[in-house]
Amino acid sequence: MPRRLLLTVRTLFIFGLLAMTMPGFAGSRGQSLSDRDGIGYRSSYIDPLNPYYVGTNSVLFDLLKRYELISGSFDSNFFRPDESNNVTAYFGGLKALLSPDFSELQHFDRRSYDYGYGICQTNNYGAARSFMLAVVRDLGRAEDVDQLLLARHRLLDICNVSSLVQDEQINLAFSYLNNLPDTHRLVPWARYLKSAVSFYTERIDEAEGKFAELAGSTSHWLHDTADYMAVRIAKYRIDRGRGLNRSVSKKTALAALERAMVHYLNIHPQGRYADTVLALERFLYSGRYDQNSLAAASHRAFNRAFNPADLAPMDRRKELFQEVVTRSRAIFDLPRTSDTTGQMHPIAVVGALIAALSDDRADLNSDPNDIWRRRFDRASADRDRYPGLAEYFNLLVLSRDGKFEGIINSAIGVDNFGPMHIDALILRAHALMKAGRYREAAAFWLEVSSRYPQKNALTEAATAYVRLGRFSEFARLEKLWMVALTGGEGGHEGNERGKSANYFHRRHQPYQNLLRRGFDAIKDDRENRNIFADPSLDPAIRFLAAEPILRAHLHKGEYDGFIHAVGQLFDEAFQLNWRKSINGGEVELVNQYRDLITVVNALRRNGDDPKALTDLAYFLHNNYRFPRCYSPTMWEQEVGLCQDELRYEYPADRVRPIELYSKALKIYTAAPIREPGEARLLAIMIKCFKVGQKGDSCVRGADKDYPKFQRRKFFRRLHKYFPEEARLTLHWY
Repeated sequence: MPRRLLLTVRTLFIFGLLAMTMPGFAGSRGQSLSDRDGIGYRSSYIDPLNPYYVGTNSVLFDLLKRYELISGSFDSNFFRPDESNNVTAYFGGLKALLSPDFSELQHFDRRSYDYGYGICQTNNYGAARSFMLAVVRDLGRAEDVDQLLLARHRLLDICNVSSLVQDEQINLAFSYLNNLPDTHRLVPWARYLKSAVSFYTERIDEAEGKFAELAGSTSHWLHDTADYMAVRIAKYRIDRGRGLNRSVSKKTALAALERAMVHYLNIHPQGRYADTVLALERFLYSGRYDQNSLAAASHRAFNRAFNPADLAPMDRRKELFQEVVTRSRAIFDLPRTSDTTGQMHPIAVVGALIAALSDDRADLNSDPNDIWRRRFDRASADRDRYPGLAEYFNLLVLSRDGKFEGIINSAIGVDNFGPMHIDALILRAHALMKAGRYREAAAFWLEVSSRYPQKNALTEAATAYVRLGRFSEFARLEKLWMVALTGGEGGHEGNERGKSANYFHRRHQPYQNLLRRGFDAIKDDRENRNIFADPSLDPAIRFLAAEPILRAHLHKGEYDGFIHAVGQLFDEAFQLNWRKSINGGEVELVNQYRDLITVVNALRRNGDDPKALTDLAYFLHNNYRFPRCYSPTMWEQEVGLCQDELRYEYPADRVRPIELYSKALKIYTAAPIREPGEARLLAIMIKCFKVGQKGDSCVRGADKDYPKFQRRKFFRRLHKYFPEEARLTLHWY
């Protein structure tokens, strides 16, 4: 097989590896937290103390980028054939090898040649051309050689096509091969092509026998490729459930692969496929669940690819990262003692230490610091090539020991930290938070953000203000937040970090979510009122501050307080600017609060107005307006909010929507005549108990007070007195 197989077969290996059972990589923890809490303040930089940590794979990738050992991102085109495999280059090379009689050879009728997936991934232009070059090199130029070249040309079009097209192209190829003289020079090459047909049409047992006949070929290319195909066939059988023979155990199949690999490397230690075969050792260890051997092999491969004295080609480095790091935890599975660790790449050691700082890697976190230092020191020959890496490692060790003051007092500059400077500053900002120095932390986050725009800096500053209970200062960060995200005074316009942060803000609105949750947890209403009564602040911020107060007044039946608060909120400044700053969902909520003014005024006049009670309850129920701390988030717990009885029990002074509905129903039932509002109320109450119909925000844990017979009574009453309206309510829940 041709030399271009080296990259493409590696690709097959990678995708086959993904299909094997590998240890799960625990890098999604941060995203799941983000999704659950809705805050999502994930850093643009290495941020090991961020509770919304994005994963060790991202950290290691960023470490490699710091020192320009890897670049760009992975995409679907990475493993596609390069320009040397394009159709123009291929046909140019083919015509140059053929006799002049074939100078008019045309492209395939199919304009798009689709070989790039499955077992046929290696049946491509580069592979065909490499075979042709080997034939010409060994046999020279002759009419018979032309027949071999044309046969290989036809075999390009047997993959991922209809059976009709496949049969046609195979017949054309064989018409060339069958006309060849039966000579010792030509037969092995024709046999190779017939073996390739068997392989690419997945007649594996047949292909195995035919390739075995070529193993003793005098052609170095044929001998090398035939032995390699034995390796590939053994791996294919594992990938496809050990082939058609289901009686073969996984252990037996892996042993067959190992024998083929050992045979190839013994015969061809410098063969054209030696690197590819050597990489399969990780596949073997993974299949055998031999984590120690897998880790050692992964480290050896990582060290070879990222050797600063002799870097592997960029595509090989990316390929290794994709295989070893992104899809497995092998690179972080370190031996417990330094004497068996071997020399690791210093960046791998730092990446593993960062992993140890996360809750995901409690096993690594149990290693004492002296072992970590020995691991790093054993890489001393290389680590000096990475300015600032040793200094950053020392900060991580201090953090691991909880010595945050040591981090705070460290001199962190570009001169001593080099490419790791920004990451060290972020670690220092977190250390200020961990040390409880929230005022300094907030100032430092703001200062860092002014120089290095990032997604989480202002959110971290806001969190510091929440911990201090200084919500007014929290709210007034809004202007700085918008500058950092959109450019302007901060000079971030056109900055890629700024662009990504702006996108992140539009999608997740972390700052506003922090405000929303912070305001929900304020125990002193005066703090909120200082914010929502301030006409200089953005209307969106004012509304977020006011909403918990408005909601609490409604829950407690404090209707005068509600009217007074909406009067402070909906002033002239709010009326002029609110549509410009509040997003679509909040605009609707603002409109509903405005509409409630009429409802609340009706209840001020008559607290037993059943329609007004129904409208109020429906507003609370339909918009999920219940006490936030009844269902606290991880973030609220982390910053010390909602740490009272409200965390576990629905507050006694807050009414549930179902209770307002019940009160209204009693009033309707006692009336001498049936009113239309009762029909609407009964339908709502019935659906309160329907799964997926916002029942959780209607009943709020009071299900036991409304047993099935009671709900059935609602249903029967609706159908008895309001048959027209009942047509839309066919079930009780």
